[in-house]
Amino acid sequence: MIDGKQNTKIQSILMIAPIRKASFLPDGSQVIILGRREEKSLEDFEVSPDSSTIAFVGYEGYILLVSNKT
Repeated sequence: MIDGKQNTKIQSILMIAPIRKASFLPDGSQVIILGRREEKSLEDFEVSPDSSTIAFVGYEGYILLVSNKT
């Protein structure tokens, strides 16, 4: 339980690129972390309520749907 008082660190990760957006999956099992790689970045995203699909806002208004399982 995360109570803001005393919580044991589970894991730490070194990110080389600046983080643009991070979000836990609704079920809390994973975190999605995105940064900018190129000019056409996929840093704007939303996760489906059942955590199975991630929707990215792509170039020129395209929406890319990605399975969380693959």
